[in-house]
Amino acid sequence: MTRLAEADMCPAYLPKQTRHTIARFTGTGATSTARFTVGGNGTCVLRYSYDCSAQPFGFGNFIVDEDAMNTDNPSAVAVNRLGRRGHGSWHVHGDAGRHYLAIHTKCSYAMSVVQKY
Repeated sequence: MTRLAEADMCPAYLPKQTRHTIARFTGTGATSTARFTVGGNGTCVLRYSYDCSAQPFGFGNFIVDEDAMNTDNPSAVAVNRLGRRGHGSWHVHGDAGRHYLAIHTKCSYAMSVVQKY
């Protein structure tokens, strides 16, 4: 709340928020990641890329969900992509705390969880 009030009254005097990578994951195949902590107001971004070109027929499914979908947060991570390869981001709001990602794929991937503070 203090930062919001400061941003309204004197934004020129606030330090710029910078991006910090709080977790990074790479691999191939289905797994659950190590737990990571989202702090502050619980806003973060999952950035991901996947490559399924080595799969039969050259494409596959890439699914990532937060805390195995055991969450009440409507913005929790729920990525479900089908194709040869791709990338994107998922924005999460109001979800501070300890989390993990459940990855369901046979494809290779790289992901990072980024937060501004």
